[in-house]
Amino acid sequence: MALASNTSIPDSIERPVEDLTINAFGLLYVLENFAFDHLVYLSSGAVYIGLKGLVGPASALSPTLPYAISKLAAEHYIRAFVQHRQTLSCATIMRFFGAYGPYEPPRKLYTRLVHQFAFKRDPHFIDAMYIDDAVRALFAVLAQPPQEGVCCVDLGLGSGETVNSVVVRAAHEFGLEPQISYKGTPAEYIQFVIDPQLFTHVYGFSPTISLETGLRTLAVYLAQQERDSNQ
Repeated sequence: MALASNTSIPDSIERPVEDLTINAFGLLYVLENFAFDHLVYLSSGAVYIGLKGLVGPASALSPTLPYAISKLAAEHYIRAFVQHRQTLSCATIMRFFGAYGPYEPPRKLYTRLVHQFAFKRDPHFIDAMYIDDAVRALFAVLAQPPQEGVCCVDLGLGSGETVNSVVVRAAHEFGLEPQISYKGTPAEYIQFVIDPQLFTHVYGFSPTISLETGLRTLAVYLAQQERDSNQ
């Protein structure tokens, strides 16, 4: 399973050579030096940036974001090795839309929401599942390699929920009414959504942990982490 990558979109914009080196060349070095019966590669839903509405593995892609470009390049190298080299029998490319939970970077939205609420333009979608659900999905993919070639699948909630909606739900879960203001602009607006039933059909997996339950669990972890740091 190939998980290592740069995950910071702002960093990819500021340092595209470094981003390409980590995300594409890093994987390429692995493919050059190791053999796999089944490689699971964690790509990103960011490859769909620039599209609107329902997207999927058959969508035509032309991202302009450096992070998305490097992840898509890595996907193409995997296909090339399956077709032209004997070191990779088959592969599953997972276009992952993200997870939240313990150990995520403090800059991530869900951790910031918990710190904000638990410890006192255009539609912009966000799609992340709780980490425990994501791990179950990864194990499901590992247990079911494609019969041949490369299988490309999307992993996400596919709810089409906006950032505003997530912020409001998070605030309400902790008994607060949010005052939302807007500052700056994101590198790209996400205005696309996947069909999660395709993943469910292939792997028999569906997320079971709600946003509210996930945030409460994350809050317990962060509170314990804060207590430990103060000892």
